[in-house]
Amino acid sequence: MFFDNTTNQLPSFFMNSVPKSGTHLLKQILLGIPDVTHSPKNVFYEGKLKDNAEHFYKLGQLKDNEFAMGHVYYSDEWNYMLKRLGMKHVFLIRDPRDVVVSFAYFIVNKLPNHPLYEYFTEPDTTQKDRYMALIKGKKTKMMDYGNIKVWFGDFIGWLEVEDVYKVTFEELMVSEESRRTAIKKLAKFLWKDLKPPVSMKEMVQQMEANINPSRSMTFRKGEIGSWKGEFDEETIQAFKDVTGDLLIDLGYETDNNW
Repeated sequence: MFFDNTTNQLPSFFMNSVPKSGTHLLKQILLGIPDVTHSPKNVFYEGKLKDNAEHFYKLGQLKDNEFAMGHVYYSDEWNYMLKRLGMKHVFLIRDPRDVVVSFAYFIVNKLPNHPLYEYFTEPDTTQKDRYMALIKGKKTKMMDYGNIKVWFGDFIGWLEVEDVYKVTFEELMVSEESRRTAIKKLAKFLWKDLKPPVSMKEMVQQMEANINPSRSMTFRKGEIGSWKGEFDEETIQAFKDVTGDLLIDLGYETDNNW
């Protein structure tokens, strides 16, 4: 694709995230860009090979100032697809421990079609049981649900792709200064070599001002480190045993003595 750098139209792009990593927070930030839109019909899940032709077609129908979003696993095919379409890619992650906590609540309250929902809502299932199922994996009537390392690992290949803008939930939440810095980098990534409709300073202000947790149906608490008040020692040890050096590789810990 070839774009005129004198226009203020933003070429279509893709926003991707690990589930329960602040997807709707980032969506609100992106919708703060003047004239940028997102349609619910342009949401993508998993990115399995059997769906690639359909996904490629739908992505190709996006217009300037429009973005798609989803929870798409890393694959060479999807990476090539985005490159072929000339689409920039924004990828959001979060501390996997907090993802486990957020996901456990989300499944019970809002995701009745999830493979673990029936088990999670049984009268004798405790919150700790739910955490353990997500951490260690669980065999259900529907499927063998993989452990957190397998599930998270399906996504993190995107972290190795050079021309993907990677941002963490923590960067967007730890402080106003950190969030503003992350948003500024995001805006520059999207508008690189293009002329934005407003100054970069005003762009960042509008993106940040569009954040409103009350407008997100999936928002619960949005806390950093919520796992500390939820996991007991057995749960922590199970997480360490299953994930190995995952937290170190992601930069959330420097060793396994947490």
